[in-house]
Amino acid sequence: MQVGEEPLIWAPGFASKLAASEGAGTVEPRHFLAGVCIACESKIRRYWPTAGGPDDFLATGCGLRAGRSSYWRQLYDALRSKSFSPLEFLAELQRAYEWAVELARARRLRLVPGRPILIPEDILLLFLRRFPNGLGARVLESGLDPDLLAAAVCRGGRSQR
Repeated sequence: MQVGEEPLIWAPGFASKLAASEGAGTVEPRHFLAGVCIACESKIRRYWPTAGGPDDFLATGCGLRAGRSSYWRQLYDALRSKSFSPLEFLAELQRAYEWAVELARARRLRLVPGRPILIPEDILLLFLRRFPNGLGARVLESGLDPDLLAAAVCRGGRSQR
């Protein structure tokens, strides 16, 4: 799974690490969303006007108790020791990811010719729209402002603040 801008490129690694730590054979949607929240927390925090922000979602929506720095350290150590091997993504997640790529393509921003730039906001919107009764609902319950997020996606992730 290819992703766009830094730090979003770290999300699949976190997702694989989280899935493997649970003994899962594939990366499920909640693993990937948790990976995005861990990797991109400083960028996506503004969409949670409440104090807890993405941390609350990671704890209540994904069941993660350790702080983000703990997951960064674990992934870094695994990559440094070359003991890390990424897992396959669940087919349902791969199909949903293609929707996010189409959303990014519509903005006409390009990293390299022909490949759209995915931003963390694309992935958050993906979960709100493609998983509305599961993870999307849990994201909303954690206090995410969907109107603020949708406006940012239309602007390519640039804040008006």
